Amino acid sequence: MWSLKSKSVLGAVVPAISLIGVLAVVTGFCGWNAALSVPVVGAFINAFSPATSMVMLVNPWEHVNQFARPDLVSHVTLFLATAFACVIYVVVVYSMLQQMVRRFDHTVQRLTGTG
Repeated sequence: MWSLKSKSVLGAVVPAISLIGVLAVVTGFCGWNAALSVPVVGAFINAFSPATSMVMLVNPWEHVNQFARPDLVSHVTLFLATAFACVIYVVVVYSMLQQMVRRFDHTVQRLTGTG
């Protein structure tokens, strides 16, 4: 999105990486605290942060409050939480892509000074 709106590579990369870093930290802290305090829903909230999800995949019974015992139910819960987060991410990315495609011509004309 920023690469369409800025005239330089640096002007596109710096805001994008900054936003990704801030979102990763915020979702990481929120997901970690939710997993430690909220019994079942914490695993779903935690799935939105890739960094804390990796920690939870190693040993979820140590990091999730009242998580199901180590059997098929717990693995299905982790799978459903991850699938839910993936669906939400796909919807967000697809809607951003549709927005960029709709406004592409206008943005290019504005950047070149012809619009």
